[in-house]
Amino acid sequence: MAYDPKTDTTTWSVTAEPCCEAMKRRNGWQLITIRRTNIKDLPVDCVFKGNCQFEKKYMDLTQGDKDDD
Repeated sequence: MAYDPKTDTTTWSVTAEPCCEAMKRRNGWQLITIRRTNIKDLPVDCVFKGNCQFEKKYMDLTQGDKDDD
């Protein structure tokens, strides 16, 4: 995930274009555009408006990360 404060957009890389629409629906994010990349395993970038991060319930906290909230 890459948030760009200059453009107020977040880019998530995914395996296929339908993943962008699924992320938009599931998280209520505003999808701006879908771009193809040259990365073999993640050939699609989804660009969303704002600083879009997954809810903590989707995060794997089993590797020693602590929920500091």
